[in-house]
Amino acid sequence: MNNRIDALTSTRGFAALMVVIFHFGCDVLPFSYCDRFFSGGNFAVSYFFVLSGFVMYLTYHAKQVGYKSFMGKRIARIAPLYLFALLLVAGQELYKHYTSAEPLEPHFIRKLVLSVTFLQAYVPGYTLGLNVPGWSLSIEMFFYLLFPLLLWLQKKNEQRFVWLTVVVFFVSQLVHLLLLQHYDPATPEQHDLIFYNPVLHLNEFMTGMCGGYFYFKMKEAGRRFSSLPLLVLIVLMITFIPRAISIHNGLIGPLFLLFILAVAINNPRFLNLKPLVFLGEISYGIYILQLPVNILATGINERFLHLATLPFFYFYLILLLIICSICYYTIEIPAARFINARIKKY
Repeated sequence: MNNRIDALTSTRGFAALMVVIFHFGCDVLPFSYCDRFFSGGNFAVSYFFVLSGFVMYLTYHAKQVGYKSFMGKRIARIAPLYLFALLLVAGQELYKHYTSAEPLEPHFIRKLVLSVTFLQAYVPGYTLGLNVPGWSLSIEMFFYLLFPLLLWLQKKNEQRFVWLTVVVFFVSQLVHLLLLQHYDPATPEQHDLIFYNPVLHLNEFMTGMCGGYFYFKMKEAGRRFSSLPLLVLIVLMITFIPRAISIHNGLIGPLFLLFILAVAINNPRFLNLKPLVFLGEISYGIYILQLPVNILATGINERFLHLATLPFFYFYLILLLIICSICYYTIEIPAARFINARIKKY
């Protein structure tokens, strides 16, 4: 049974663009008019984590999950483009070092090794090394390692799993707040431990898994509710919630889940438009390639174009979308097919 929901795929595209704007476009029109909202664009990563748990449950809830084949498929899905993006960043770093005598990033080799092995999120001080967005893939890999066990627990008793998730959610928020009481922004190790700790993000993935259970219950009962008020509420919260209140570790994850449920159940026609679905399909590339393509675009601009901030951002964004589209057909799909075919043989 195919449980893919194209409307949700489209939302991934918008979330990925939110992160790109957060990193590179907050001061560019028209986003600068809503800079308070777009400066909170990193919260889209929390949305990704919740959505990941939801989609994984929908995909595997009726299947027997073999650990080896499951991990092989997940690695086939995320590793090829992840490693390609990492190679681009590392290559750009080495190129500048050997052609312009620019110093390498501190602890370059250690950061590279940790990133290649998806371990950077476990080592405070190295979490954001090299390709910065890669930290979230380190956490996703943590989710995948635990998913067969979590799915077994959920299948064993769905209601108990919901309560377990509630407990994990509140404990995670409490620990996060306690750590914030001793937070020194000048200490990278503390920053990484508090905001990028894989364990403290697990509540988001488990929340999404619970959402898969509620999705089937609501479909059976014929219940539905509108996603628009929830979207408005999410926008208002990201825009107006005081930045002193940290929502980075899933505090509004339940709200994201309600929005995901509403979109999944209603499957809005607008979000099923092919260009938007395709945007969602290349969203992984948009997210993981945003830094290397920005470095490339900056080099092109400095050497040939000399564009001001506004036109440069849109040049960069168009280049990013083109490169992501090419990589989707030349790296993501072929590599996943090749690796999955080898997994079936063994």
